[in-house]
Formats: sequence, C-alpha cells, structure tokens
Amino acid sequence: MATQPHTTVAIALLGALLALAASPALASYRMPPAKSYMHRPPPAKKMSESKVEHVVLLSIDGLHSGDLTWWLANRPMSALAKLAMSGVVYPQAFVKGITDSFPGVLALLTGGSSKSHGVYYDDSYSRDLWCPGTPCNGSKPTGPPGCELVLDESLDYNLSDPNGGRTGINGDSINPANLPLDKDCKPVYPHQLLTANTIFEVAKSAGLRTAWTDKHPAYDLVQGPSGMGVDQLYTPEINTDYMGLDYTHVAEQIPKYDALHAEAISSWALGFDYQGNPQSGWGVPAIFGGNFQTVSVVAKLYSPVAYEADGMTPAASMLTALEEVDGFVGRIAAYVDVAGRTPNTAFIVTAKHGNAPRKASDLQLLPDTLVPNALKAAGVMPAQVTQDTVSLIWLEDASQIAAAVKALEANATALGIAEVIYGPALLLISAFATLSWCSSPHMDVRSLYGTTAITFIAAKQEFAGDPATSPTAPHIVTRVIPGVVYVGNPAKHSKAGDHGGLNDDDNHVALLVSKSGQKPMTVTDRVETRQVAPTVLKLLGLDHTKLTACMTEGCDPLPGLSY
Repeated sequence: MATQPHTTVAIALLGALLALAASPALASYRMPPAKSYMHRPPPAKKMSESKVEHVVLLSIDGLHSGDLTWWLANRPMSALAKLAMSGVVYPQAFVKGITDSFPGVLALLTGGSSKSHGVYYDDSYSRDLWCPGTPCNGSKPTGPPGCELVLDESLDYNLSDPNGGRTGINGDSINPANLPLDKDCKPVYPHQLLTANTIFEVAKSAGLRTAWTDKHPAYDLVQGPSGMGVDQLYTPEINTDYMGLDYTHVAEQIPKYDALHAEAISSWALGFDYQGNPQSGWGVPAIFGGNFQTVSVVAKLYSPVAYEADGMTPAASMLTALEEVDGFVGRIAAYVDVAGRTPNTAFIVTAKHGNAPRKASDLQLLPDTLVPNALKAAGVMPAQVTQDTVSLIWLEDASQIAAAVKALEANATALGIAEVIYGPALLLISAFATLSWCSSPHMDVRSLYGTTAITFIAAKQEFAGDPATSPTAPHIVTRVIPGVVYVGNPAKHSKAGDHGGLNDDDNHVALLVSKSGQKPMTVTDRVETRQVAPTVLKLLGLDHTKLTACMTEGCDPLPGLSY
C-alpha cells in the first residue's frame, strides 16, 4: 500500500483521538507526543496487500469464551466485533493445564505447557536452587538446595515507584538481591527458568523486532532462555502503592493501569518506543502486544458482583470493564490504521486464563491452611503448597507421596478437592497425547496403576513434568470442587474468584484471530491457547517448528485461517 496523503492521515488520526476522548480512562491516559505523528516517516517499502508483516497479540486476562460470545452478540459495533468481521472466533479454546498467569502467557509464547517450559506458577518451588539471601561460601551457597520461587512484585527494587524502582524496561527494576541463587551463588532471573524457547526468540533469529508489555518486572520471563527475545519489554508494576494507588482492588483504578499498556502498544504500532518517542532504525515490531488486567481484577472483586445470577451475563461492573478494554483494543487498531498497516497486520485476542467461579452462588472460600494442615497431620511435610483455585504440592520427601494422597483423598470434600493427580497420572498422560482430541476423553487409570480415587481428563491433563527429573515439577496437583477458592481468611470476603486451576471457568477462554481479507467464521473444534504460538509464526512466514515446546507437545497452528 502506498503512503496515504497527509489529509487522509489527519482524518484517521482525528478519528483515533475522538475514540480516545470517549474513554472513561482518558484522564490517566498519556498519549504519545504529537510530534511523533508529525514526523512519522513513510513506510520503507511498499507493503503487500496479503502478506502479514506484523502480529498484535493481546491477552485480556480473565476473558472467558462466554464473555466474548456475549460481547459480540450484544455489542455489534464494538472494536472486538469489528475485528471479528474479518476474523475467526474459536468458542472452544482452552488453556492447557495450570492456569496461572505465568504458564498462561508462556502457552501463548512457547506453544507448550508447564511440562515443556518448566514454569508452573508465579509462586512455585525449585529443588535445585537456593533462596535469596543464602550465605555463600566462596562461590557456593551454603546449606541444601530447595527454595520457594516467588516471582511477583517482591522482586522489585521499590514498590512505591510505579515502574518498580527503575525504568521498568527490560527487567531493570528487578533487584538481584531478591532472586534465588544457583549452584554458583549467582542470581537466577525469571527467564533463566524456562526450558523452551519463545516466538520472540524465533522472530529475533530471523532479524525481526519484538515488543511486549505486562504487569510486573518479573515478566522478564517472556524474554525466553536467551534473555534477549524482546527488544523492548515494558513492565509497569501493577502492585505499586505510588500515591495511594491500588490497581488490583479498586475497579475504578485498574483501567488507568491498562491505559499504560494501551499507550505502549499504540506507540509500537506507529514505530516508536513505548512512550511515543522516535527510534532510529526501529520501525514497527513484527510481534508486539501485551495484556490487560481490568476484566480479571473486576471478576475477582467480592463486591460488586461481576456477573448476574446466571453466571454468564455481565453485571454492571463487568460491563464497564469490557467497555474499557474494548476501547483499548479499538485504539490500538486505530493506530495500526493510522500507520497504514491494517492490510498487513493480524490481531490475536485471547486470555492467559479465565477466573473461577463466574456464578456467585458457586463460590466457596476455604482457608489456604486446610491442605497444608491435612498433610502435616498425616506426618507429611510439604516443601511448598501453592493455592488459588488449585493446589500444587511439592513435598520435602518424595517417598511420602502415597501418604500425602491418602490424606487428601480421605478428606477430599472438606478440603475442596474433586480430584487428586500424582505419580503415574501426572506422567502417563503424555503417553496418551493422541487421545487428547477424542470425543470422550475421560479415562480411568486405576486398573493400570493401582492408584485410588483418580479419574483424569486427557484433554486437560497433559501438562506436568516428572518431579524425579524436573526440579520445578510438583509432586501432586489437585482439581478443586468447582467454586472453591483458597484464601488467607474467608471471613474477610477478600475475593469472589481467582485462577490457576483446571476447571472450565479457569481454562475456557476467549480466542479471536483477525486479519485483512480473512473470511469471518466460527471454528467449533476444540483448540488450545498454546496453538497461538505456531499461528503467530506461520502468519509471519516463519518456521513454527523451531518452537521446542511446541514440537514436544504437538505444533498445529490454529485451523480456519487463510495463511
């Protein structure tokens, strides 16, 4: 496409600015400088009308498949509906395995689950690392290895700074003193935990640019094992207390945080840095995007409720959240259009995870001490128990797995447990990978392995590594009774939902892929969000078989698209 005349560009820009003015988050939204547009260079080359040169990947965290279905049906003039007019909607899209934000985003970026990339949660455990602050004897840490891995805002230099204490770019706000240590007493950054490469690294190896924005400096994780996958990684701290901010507990504040992400992505769409400043030799990244938190935060608030009694219809607070995020998506699409790159840009809109439960009447808040105490009462010592809408259990002594399972199964209902997964059940599933798309995927392995009270679902359980060989793999994972959420003090009514678990409200998420010339359709086949990774690369004409996790677990791009 040739460069548009200045008049056309000005009209398009005016439309984008008018769209911005309609947003409730306007007061907090800092636009890229006007000079950026005045000095926008023309595209370096004439762009093909068919070849995708850029992919915008957006995670609207907490957006269920049902939320997107409702939105498209009831808001036909919305930004998401406009994308769907030249896109494919996948109403049967699921996150594979554990639905914490870390494995959720890594599914999109690696094409695999925790069993391949080695990351299970932002609060997990490693059997071969030492805790931050462990004394070193020369170049060796003292004492035995084994450490809880807390990879959240606790890594920052300064929570009172909105960027975590430094610029918030490329992990510079991570304080090395807060990191775990390896066998040589060196700090281990989040990206070093990955055992699989990312779409960013594949793109970089092809000489392409990349950019991403997320909610903590700890999202250094997305850089991949090389530590260099993302050219510009912008991570303003969502849990900052700067000037009394409380993004994660006040529905009216969280759109102001998401506006920072929208600004960065919009600036990248114009070929500038995250603040809208020109960058010599940079251009528009081939892969760029990030996440929005408004929907997820609102869904987790105890009051007001996010959904009507049916658990499907957005209540007023969720409706406002959806409107905010739709506005951000529309803004980014407008800037892509201003840059004259709509014909060559694909959008992928999905979610790292859902939130459970959607129906308020299903909510059952349980103390997060129940499971650890049940284990200790049976003489089993957990090294780490991570809980939200799931329990991940690492034991100090792997020989106690049978005793741990017996204790959990004996008190399953009181503990909020619907299913215990351990040992052969964690590993056997990979042998049945070919069954993951069968129409009746339930299988009982008791007769094969003599385990008790375990039935698992192949389509959702091929996700765990072997704790005998993987230092981060848990010994036991539980599926909770739908509606169960573990919290510190249930009497405080601190939340109405969360994520991390294996039930539908956790893992049945939105997925929409849009690009110029695509015939609009709905593909009802069951798909997984990890298929986004090979889809991004295939859209760009890159070799998706270079994704190591994807090749381990199956590497099919999403169906229905005209590649």
